[in-house]
Amino acid sequence: LQMPKFSEVAEMLKKRYDHFAVQVEIDVTKRARKRLRRKERSERQNPIRGNEMVYVMRSPSYCERNDASGILGTSGRECKHSSYNSDSCDLLCCGRGYNTRLERRMTQCHCKFVWCCQVNCKECIEDVQVHTCK
Repeated sequence: LQMPKFSEVAEMLKKRYDHFAVQVEIDVTKRARKRLRRKERSERQNPIRGNEMVYVMRSPSYCERNDASGILGTSGRECKHSSYNSDSCDLLCCGRGYNTRLERRMTQCHCKFVWCCQVNCKECIEDVQVHTCK
């Protein structure tokens, strides 16, 4: 039996949270003895099933800056235009779009391995497109 990859577990949890998570509150009446119940009154007649994902408080939005919560937001954050991962502009910029600028960067290039334990590189100037969230 092999454990699934971390990324597969994360993707499955995210899908369940996005589509099936139920907000609950704790019923502290003596009769209920600290039982969870659905927060939405119209849904309370439906019992919480054992396979449902539940949460007590909504997660904050990490898109917008919130100094009280220590959330920096994503405005001004560098992102990858052509990525489909968590660093993609589509995901990080929260639908606000992004700015693109050309930046000159010094990089190491034409590196060569010199016998035992040394790598010699030249420095090159490279023009790079940098994308940052609006």
